[in-house]
Amino acid sequence: MSLSYPVILPPRQAMTPSLVAQIDAIRQAASPSSAPFFIHTLGGPGCGKSSLMTALRDFFAEKNPVFVAMDKLMEGMPEYQAGLKIDPAKAFVSCELPARIACYALLKDLIAHRANIIFEHSGANDAHPALLQYAKQAGYRIQLLHLQVSADVAKARIIERNAQGGRFTPPHYVDERNLIIAGLLPQYVQIADNYHVLENSTNSADPVEALRMQLRSGLRV
Repeated sequence: MSLSYPVILPPRQAMTPSLVAQIDAIRQAASPSSAPFFIHTLGGPGCGKSSLMTALRDFFAEKNPVFVAMDKLMEGMPEYQAGLKIDPAKAFVSCELPARIACYALLKDLIAHRANIIFEHSGANDAHPALLQYAKQAGYRIQLLHLQVSADVAKARIIERNAQGGRFTPPHYVDERNLIIAGLLPQYVQIADNYHVLENSTNSADPVEALRMQLRSGLRV
C-alpha cells in the first residue's frame, strides 16, 4: 500500500509568496537521479549542522544533490531580513512557521522529482520517520548522520551566535530538541539504510575539516 505524504500542506496560494518563489526556483534547478538518496541530519541546535553541510558538498559535487534547510529558506525571506534588524527574536517567531511549511512542500516536490536530497534538520519532529519512510517507498536510499554534542557546548555556541547577530535560536531549544530526538531515534535507525554518528563537541579550529575526516568512514550512499 502506498503511503500518503505525512505532512499536511496548505494550497500554494496560501503560502508566503517570497517562499513560494524560493522553492519553485530550487525545484526547477534540481536534477532527477536513477538511484536517489536522502541524507537526513540529526542533532539539536548548536551541534554543527551548517558545518556538516559545507563538508558534505565536497562529497557530492558530481551527484548534484539539493541541500534543503528550513533556516536557509527563512533567511531568504525579505520579511525575515527586515525584522532581523529590529527584533531578531520576533522575526524568528513570525517567519519560522511559514518557512517550515515551505520546506515540507519543497521536499514533497523533490521526492516526486527523484532528486538527491540532503536535508539539514534536527530530526526533532515526530513526522520525520514517516517522511523518510515515504521517501524510501519512493525508491530512496536513506542515510542518517547524527551529530552528537554536549548540551553545554551547544548552548554556548548558540549564545555566542545570537550575540554576534547571527541567525537567532532560543537556547532552550537545545534540551527540548535533544529529548525529542532521543525518543524518535529507534524509529529513525529502523528506517535508515545507514546510520552514522559524528562527534562534534570539540570546538575545532577547522570544524568543517574535522567533520570531513569522520564522513570519509561513514557515508554509505
